[in-house]
Amino acid sequence: MSVIQSVIRKKRDIVLVLLLRAILMNVKTTRNIKYSEAVEVLLSDLPEISDAYKQEQSKWSSESIPPHVVYGSIFSDFLRRVVVEDTRDSGHSRSDIIRRSFQLIEELVESDDFETRCIVYASILESLLGQDKEDWRRFAPYFGKQTLEMALKLAERWGYLSKNEGDNRLTATEQGAAPDCLRCGRR
Repeated sequence: MSVIQSVIRKKRDIVLVLLLRAILMNVKTTRNIKYSEAVEVLLSDLPEISDAYKQEQSKWSSESIPPHVVYGSIFSDFLRRVVVEDTRDSGHSRSDIIRRSFQLIEELVESDDFETRCIVYASILESLLGQDKEDWRRFAPYFGKQTLEMALKLAERWGYLSKNEGDNRLTATEQGAAPDCLRCGRR
């Protein structure tokens, strides 16, 4: 084999490696979580929340708790406590729980399922960011790219990003009309 052929082969191999790397980086590696499996995924990814889920489930008799309620109340309350208070649950470190929680939120946002994305917008983000403007500073640093984009739309709708600061709490009427994702009609 000549020197020229050897150089051409090495360059070809480098190009192939770079192409393969580019392809792999663009491949979606997260789960495509469906609305119907969102609660099961939450309980699997964050077993620390199972006691709160069981306690709430006892109030629902034989009916299962809708994902919007699970994520908007149980999960959001849990996550708020972990972020605001320096708590530890089930031997897992606070930072690990926060990482897993926000990783799950990002996967929900990236889902192809419209109703799953609605869980994040109408339940999680409204619960986490809806109490006062300080919540934005508290939770936004943990958001992934897609979650941040969705949260920015919500914050803009609420006026968090406007130049006129005003009151630190927003009433329901100041929050504006319901977002498009409430069309899904799920609780």
